[in-house]
Amino acid sequence: MYKLRSTWSDKIFPNSKLYALDLAVKKIDPAWPLQAPSPTGRTNAASAPTTATVETVPKSIHVNPRFLVQVCAFVILVVGQLKALTQCKKGEGIF
Repeated sequence: MYKLRSTWSDKIFPNSKLYALDLAVKKIDPAWPLQAPSPTGRTNAASAPTTATVETVPKSIHVNPRFLVQVCAFVILVVGQLKALTQCKKGEGIF
């Protein structure tokens, strides 16, 4: 968890918020390491990042291809069963 938290520094959350989070976690887990907030911490809106400096993360979803094969097989099975049921309800035989 700490490795993940280390990747957030000033890119996702301001260092002051991360330091507050570190303090809260430290109360629960005394072994949690503290990272000191940066000395140039933001204190007002004038020093907030502009949209030009904020990195945007591309929005994409990664899906395991094996999952898609299983879903497709399931959908084909269900569609086949629905067709058979509708034929039975219409009085048509399956054979």
